[in-house]
Amino acid sequence: MRLGLRAALALALGFGFFGFGCRDPGSAPPAPPSASEARTGNRLPDWQAGFRYEVAVHGDQLVVEFEVQEGFHVYTVGETVGRPLKLTIDPESPVQPAGPVVYPKGETKQLSIGQSVTVEGAGNLRVPLKMPAEASQVTGRFRYQVCTDSLCDRPRTRPFRVPVKPQDASEAG
Repeated sequence: MRLGLRAALALALGFGFFGFGCRDPGSAPPAPPSASEARTGNRLPDWQAGFRYEVAVHGDQLVVEFEVQEGFHVYTVGETVGRPLKLTIDPESPVQPAGPVVYPKGETKQLSIGQSVTVEGAGNLRVPLKMPAEASQVTGRFRYQVCTDSLCDRPRTRPFRVPVKPQDASEAG
C-alpha cells in the first residue's frame, strides 16, 4: 500500500497533534502537579500523594496516623461544608470502642467556599478499645476528604482490617 505525500504528512501531523510518540522515549514521565499548579488550576492535584495514613492498634487503642502534604488539607470536627474525618468500627467487629473517637483539633480557615475547619501536616485519631481475649482483628471504616484551597477530591471511605495480637487484648484488660 502506497501513501501519497499529502496522506503521509497528514498522518504524521495527526499523530503529533494528538500526542502520540511526541515524548522522547528516554525522558521521564510527566511529574505530578505541585500544590501551586493545583491552586492555579493548570492541572488536577495528585490527591493520593496529598494524604497518606496508616491504621494500627497500639496497646488498647486504635490509632490512625496521617500526613497531609504541603498545599493540601483535610477537614475535621466542626466542619459544615466539606466532609470531616470520620472513624467507625464495624458493629460486627469482635473488638469494639470503649469510648469516643478523639479527632485532631483543626484550625479555622477562610476558603473560597467559606469558613472551614481544617488540618494540615501530621496528625492522628485515636479510639480506646474493648478487646476480648479471643479477638483476632478489628474492622471498620475511615473517611477523609483531601482538598487544596480551591479544589477538593471526592470524599473517600476506606475499609480497614487490623490484626489484634494476644498481648494487645491482655493489655486492654
